[in-house]
Order: sequence, then C-alpha cells, then structure tokens
Amino acid sequence: MPSKRFNRETNLRRPSGTREERWSILIVTNGERTEVAYFEGVRKEPWVTASKIKVKFEHGDPAAIVARAARIRDDSAYDEAWAVSDLDEFDVKPALAAAQNHAVGLALSVPCFEAWLILHLSEGCPSFNNAHQVGAI
Repeated sequence: MPSKRFNRETNLRRPSGTREERWSILIVTNGERTEVAYFEGVRKEPWVTASKIKVKFEHGDPAAIVARAARIRDDSAYDEAWAVSDLDEFDVKPALAAAQNHAVGLALSVPCFEAWLILHLSEGCPSFNNAHQVGAI
C-alpha cells in the first residue's frame, strides 16, 4: 500500500529561461599597473554584463601573453580570453598567429595603453608617435 505522505506527482524537469547567462572573461596583460587598474575599474561599471571578469598580469611579449591567456582559459573554463599589450618594440606577427590559433582576442595599444586613458580624461588628444610622447603629457 503506497504511503499517503508521498502521494503527489513531482515534476523534476528544470524550468527553462529562469537564469541569466553567466559569461566569464579572462584578460591577461603585460602591463603591470595601468592596464590592470583600468580593467579592474571597468569591471565594476554597471554597463558591464559579464558575471566574472578576471584580470591577470603576466611578464612577456604579446605572443607569450596570448599563450598564457589560452592556458589559463582552458584550465579555468573561461568563456572568453583576451591578451592586452602595448605594441612597444615587439614583433606582433607571432602574437597575431598565436591569437588566431588559440582563439584568444588580442588588443594591441599603439603607441601605449596610457594614450587610452588620456582620451578618457581630456576633451582633445594630440597625436602620439611613441610612448615617450605620451609620458610627456
């Protein structure tokens, strides 16, 4: 004889469409201070919709940054990985090939990342040919 305590039918199907998508992004940069601080600040902005953004500093040229981003993404299951680097004096062809090979986004700053900050903070921005000109502002 079945128990009267458990006589109702239970639906174990998970309802669909009730959770927000949780997107995770990894940003690896070889800029130790400026880039890390910038992306840490951006991730707190209300318009940023990714649920998890991790910013990591890594020494090396752009190709090494791309390889490191791919390894961390694959080991930690991030949905998207980006490598951010100043162009500086690097040969970027290996980085471009590595980014395509590993499906990692590559953002190169020319002449340097600090130029982007100047654009955020001033109404007009002169042209820059190199990082030394940016540093003089």
